[in-house]
Amino acid sequence: IHDNGYVTLPGVEFFVNEAPKTTQWTLQNNTVYATTAELDKGMPFNGPPEVDAGPDVRTDKPTVCLAGTVRDDGRTAKPLTVRWEVLEGAGTVTFRDPASPQTEADFSPPGDYLLRLVADDGELWLSDLVAVHVLPPGVSVAAAWEFNKPLDKEGWTEVNTGTQLREWTHPLWSAWSAISHPVKYVAGGYYLVAVENSPDAHLLSGDNLSVDLIGRKTIKLRFQNHTPATRMRFRFTTEADPAWQDANSKTFDVTPNDNGPHDYTVDMSTVPGWTGRLKQLRLDLATGAELSGTCRLDYLWISN
Repeated sequence: IHDNGYVTLPGVEFFVNEAPKTTQWTLQNNTVYATTAELDKGMPFNGPPEVDAGPDVRTDKPTVCLAGTVRDDGRTAKPLTVRWEVLEGAGTVTFRDPASPQTEADFSPPGDYLLRLVADDGELWLSDLVAVHVLPPGVSVAAAWEFNKPLDKEGWTEVNTGTQLREWTHPLWSAWSAISHPVKYVAGGYYLVAVENSPDAHLLSGDNLSVDLIGRKTIKLRFQNHTPATRMRFRFTTEADPAWQDANSKTFDVTPNDNGPHDYTVDMSTVPGWTGRLKQLRLDLATGAELSGTCRLDYLWISN
């Protein structure tokens, strides 16, 4: 192991041979640095470009200003190239300047689009994603949960999913045992939840949302249902009626065992209690029968 530069924490060794009876290693010409800045100065290797596609966009306008940024260390002789790409979308996207991180883009028709900003220095490249939600003209969103930050459930919790921590022990070597944790996290822009034999699995928002429901009759969610369920249900409480009750609920059809996401629009105007200010929202994945599978929530909006 030779010609490396490294930074370690106090008490941490650069290399330890954990199998001395079966492997032999020789360390040669490796240099320790006090900080990563000193390491970068002493061994100035090319790093990939830094790419940020900008914040996700939600608008009822067909033209959107994309606010990406790209930075590079300039350690290659080749020019830095930048490009926008469309990964998913309801229609077509026209970039005014596809080679610029900051540009305007035209979307047609309204819908959900996923764009990628790519930067390439000729040796290494990186990319970043941005979601653009183009709403129909006049549509506004009063509350939104989009789960774009890893591990941030934005106040939501999963309840009664039926999953549990499991441990498998190797029959000969107990040190090789493995632990499986239930799936219930946010990653890649999705809130992912596994359900196992639960008749009451549900997702629960934070409390005291204080969302004004006047004129906001619709709940829209983009969602993949990889369970046998054919119906799910929204339940809610309001500041004027804070107790959970069956009257304040709305059941809607979902596609079972879905291999991809679908958009669901739930009209809450038919529920008399959907008025005033929303206190808490609940999405029932299971509605009485035992359910197993996984659910992937992309976003959930309350809109007009």
